[in-house]
Amino acid sequence: MNYLFLNKIFLLPLSFCLLLLACNRQNVSTPVATSQEAPNFGQIVPKIDDKAAFIYQDKQGNYWFSDRSTSLYKYDGQAITLFTKTDGLVDNLIIKVQEDREGKLYFDTPSGIAQFDGKSFKTLEVVQVGSNKNEWKSQPDDLWFSMGWNAKGVYRFDGESLYYLEFPKSPLEDDFYARHPNVSFSPYGVYEIYKDKKGRLWFGTSNMGIYRYDGQQIDWMHEEHLTTIPQGGNFGIRSIIEDKKGNFWICNNKYRYQIIGRKSSNRIVLPRVFYQRIDGIPLEETQYFLAMIADQNKDLWMVNMEGVWRYDGRELIPYTIEDSNVQPQSIAVDNEDGIWISTQEHGGYKLDGSIFKKIKL
Repeated sequence: MNYLFLNKIFLLPLSFCLLLLACNRQNVSTPVATSQEAPNFGQIVPKIDDKAAFIYQDKQGNYWFSDRSTSLYKYDGQAITLFTKTDGLVDNLIIKVQEDREGKLYFDTPSGIAQFDGKSFKTLEVVQVGSNKNEWKSQPDDLWFSMGWNAKGVYRFDGESLYYLEFPKSPLEDDFYARHPNVSFSPYGVYEIYKDKKGRLWFGTSNMGIYRYDGQQIDWMHEEHLTTIPQGGNFGIRSIIEDKKGNFWICNNKYRYQIIGRKSSNRIVLPRVFYQRIDGIPLEETQYFLAMIADQNKDLWMVNMEGVWRYDGRELIPYTIEDSNVQPQSIAVDNEDGIWISTQEHGGYKLDGSIFKKIKL
């Protein structure tokens, strides 16, 4: 596996990891149309750019796509609408898409959070009130965002207001800055936000390990092998997922983790996640995954620049991509349990039987 691109600077965000895929007319079911946009809002285009990536299918069935940095597309089953900054989108680089109970969409970007109500985009303003950055709270319907990779925390939206919440100091911070005094990025940059079956939030950072928040208290977890690859360099905590048995997979196949509770004492400022480490799936070479998802059967799908795998609870099964020269970057699942992958330069692919085939729209 070639990790040379990680060796110089362990954590520069792989923006292409955030790109998910493109889709094909004959493989896409026709969704119900959303509410009509205002006149002159968006631009109807004949096709989606070949490098655009499928990022989300909303509750009404509309498909959303994004390319690397310039465009956002919506496909409603009949027409393709292109949105850019001229339509009110705060940034064209989409990190993640979420949807609330009312069907409003939220696009997490490095420049801010764009809310889409079906008619227009609105940029959410971060509440600036005293020391609210340390007032951690959580409700079931909250949405959480990273807003890029330069902050020392995350952003919480409660349906009305957007709050910035800062992580407690990591035990790794002093050593990191001693070794890298002139570093120009935040080692707390969030690569992954994952909510487990119990509603606990896991935040994977570039260099400061994992923060976990259960709605009452924050604890912390770190193991060197989770992010430090054998060839050197730091991979960062880019993927976290819970399997059918309640065990957690973090970035690679070497181990899985059974979470027991937290370790704490009066001498520990930041409690540690208390876990039992279980052997993962033995492979000749450890695989470090850029992204992981679960399908409707709760099988896990894992992707890195070398390929795509499915874990069915017994074995890690590799899948073929019809073009051998592509480098997978991320993975997504649609409302019909279709599995999609993005690639670095070649657009999107969708699983057809046992092969991921190139899709165009």
